[in-house]
Amino acid sequence: MKTLLRDNRFLAAALLLLFLFIHLYALDELPGGLNTDEVGTAYDAWCLANHGVDRHRDPFPVYPINYGDGQSAMYGWVLTALIALTGTVNTFIIRLPAALFGLILMAFGALTAHEVLGEKHPKAWFAFGLFYLVCPYFTMAARFGLDCNLLAGMSTAFLYAVVRAARRGRMRDYALAGIAAGLTLYTYAVSYMIMALFLLLALAYLARVRLLRWKNVLAAALPLVLIAWPLVAVQVINLFDLPEVTLFGKITLPRIPDYRAGEFGLSNPLRSLFNALKSTLMYDDRAANSTPQFWTMYPISVPFVLIGAIALLSRGIRAVQSRAHDCAFFPLLWGALALAVGVTLSGDALQPNTNQMNGIFFAAALSAVTGIYTVLDWLRGNVRRAAAAAIATAYAACGGLFFHWYFIERSQDALFEAPMSEAIAFIEANDELAGRTVCMSQHYTYYLYATLPSPYDYSVPESGPFGDCGNYHFEPSDFVPPYDPESIYVVSRQYDAHIIEEAGFQPLQVGNAIVYLPADIDANTLVYPEPA
Repeated sequence: MKTLLRDNRFLAAALLLLFLFIHLYALDELPGGLNTDEVGTAYDAWCLANHGVDRHRDPFPVYPINYGDGQSAMYGWVLTALIALTGTVNTFIIRLPAALFGLILMAFGALTAHEVLGEKHPKAWFAFGLFYLVCPYFTMAARFGLDCNLLAGMSTAFLYAVVRAARRGRMRDYALAGIAAGLTLYTYAVSYMIMALFLLLALAYLARVRLLRWKNVLAAALPLVLIAWPLVAVQVINLFDLPEVTLFGKITLPRIPDYRAGEFGLSNPLRSLFNALKSTLMYDDRAANSTPQFWTMYPISVPFVLIGAIALLSRGIRAVQSRAHDCAFFPLLWGALALAVGVTLSGDALQPNTNQMNGIFFAAALSAVTGIYTVLDWLRGNVRRAAAAAIATAYAACGGLFFHWYFIERSQDALFEAPMSEAIAFIEANDELAGRTVCMSQHYTYYLYATLPSPYDYSVPESGPFGDCGNYHFEPSDFVPPYDPESIYVVSRQYDAHIIEEAGFQPLQVGNAIVYLPADIDANTLVYPEPA
């Protein structure tokens, strides 16, 4: 057994097997339901895979319109490829890109941890992998399909590419770093500012430590510019109110109706800094991102993160002062910039939330692992071994409690709404109901995902999640009295709609929904289709 524990291939295989179980087990069921961005991305990806346009009829937009305020493209592109390969779309397929980029984060995070800590601690890469697997944030973020969460994984791959390029000094390694930088920009718009500042300061650092070679800079810049220029063009189009552009009939540089440049600001920097730190180290107000019971990386990680960040900062300062390269500078710089940019996200009193801060989590995890090793390095002999065992036991206990909560205690809770597919099939199967106005208590994208019509069948709203799809209406105002006696009202089972029943409508439970029928319908004559 001791021989196996020294075998890096065995340890890597163990991490992979644990990853596959934690991230893929019941992925189509946990968390319950589908986030509104998941169904919007899924329907867009299905349209792109089958019709070459998204629901707004834009061919492969580099920044999809989504509900009017824009959405990063990387998640949708990966999902489109999966749908094209499998010929199907379902909850498992929708969430698979999140799991894939979680694997990218763990793998490249472990490789970077080895670069930063491996000389003194050869198994630091394995410690990082275990830390990733046991901490709540990484499991929760990789188990639902929020587009912006891909920044954590892609930026980690980029940082490893930068660390590798600086160490090897080869043009092809810098070219790979440039490619990774360009792709990172397609994961989350917040990365634009982080990346620009990072590249500027990284160049200054490389010059300081005498590693700057202009041929390497050009090798990185060329693929970065080629990949990133469409996103720059989108910003210009929307900043200067220019018309939308379609390149070669295949790629769209869209106009965003609710362009979100105004989300950045410094109206209350101290509050934003507190929120950024709280969302990173503790929890936010969104149940899909984090939990107050366990925090993002458990309360016991906070002192380790702080100790590790100080240790990395000390190494970075020494590297700049001595002009001797230390690869710890790059993840430290990225984390600091992710925090600084997060502070500028001051759209409301609770921002930035945890998913908005997701670009910082590799640096935070690396800081925690560095902090653990730093504490252990202060100790010697049996005291060190006892402390290592105590830390490992504490994380194992925390992990056991978290996974029991996530997979067992919370497994029955529907975190998101689910498409009302059975209710729609029930209405369409009955001539007495088909064609009537149907008012549904969901965003219109749930209907589109449930029925998968051609994007040319309906004209969806440019802005917002509400609107009409034929005789199906998705407006909150429809559920305010007075009610149309000829219409059908469909709500989820969690929706308190007793007032509709009191207005004379007949409630029928169909699948995960309650269908309120007009009083003139004889419910006993209706046909109930077989479940799909």
